[in-house]
Amino acid sequence: MLESKYLYYFCLNYDFNRHNKAVTIPSLTKVDLLKIEMLLPPKSTQLAIVAELDKLNEMIRLKKQQLEDYDQLAQSIFYEMFGDPVENEKGWEVKKLGEICTIFAGGDKPNDIKQILDKDYKYPVIANGDGSKGVLGYTKNCKVKEDAVTIGARGASIGNCRIVKNGFTPAVRLLTLIPGVFLNCSYLFYIVKGLDYKQNGAGQAQLTVPNIKIETLPLPPLPLQQQFAARIEAIEQQKQQVKDTIKDLENLLASRMQYWFD
Repeated sequence: MLESKYLYYFCLNYDFNRHNKAVTIPSLTKVDLLKIEMLLPPKSTQLAIVAELDKLNEMIRLKKQQLEDYDQLAQSIFYEMFGDPVENEKGWEVKKLGEICTIFAGGDKPNDIKQILDKDYKYPVIANGDGSKGVLGYTKNCKVKEDAVTIGARGASIGNCRIVKNGFTPAVRLLTLIPGVFLNCSYLFYIVKGLDYKQNGAGQAQLTVPNIKIETLPLPPLPLQQQFAARIEAIEQQKQQVKDTIKDLENLLASRMQYWFD
């Protein structure tokens, strides 16, 4: 007897592409599907395998939930210290981003670029895209040496923000904001990620430098911004530990899937 969850895990692990004969759109025929062979252990063994893999998946889910909880904590700290930046109930001076940041868009991808990070080619070239998907490669030199905030300006990543440290080169119209002397990078990040990009250009083909320069923000005292940044840094360190644990769990899950089904 075949347990449905056992079949589910088998399918997750199985490489169906080996049956693809199409040149353009991948496809799988019923005939090919019926030819697939799988080991069918006793029901008790199937259930034990499912229980093991379910437990690993649940541990991964809980760790990912922990990351979301840390993000919510960081957001609550922001509002605790600064209030709603739209309402500006604390009455701080309001500035346009273009007045207190250096803002520009990335250009063409550099010619001197490698796909593999090494000791010489250590600076990422970053374009529009989430996480590692936005990294086009690595160069010896970087255009931006300061800590900066980037904003996705095109496609599905429009409005996506991140802090980039230790040098990088923006490309393909990626918007880059380098904070001035009265602005902390962490505070800037939480301001720009809360902007309504649908109202300010996200319905168009792309965001532009003029779009961003006219956005306004309250400017709290720099020491208060720095206190906020220190609290966020502590949270980020905790998040990194959780991310490392997730990676280890995912590797273990993949290894156990391979053990049981390959």
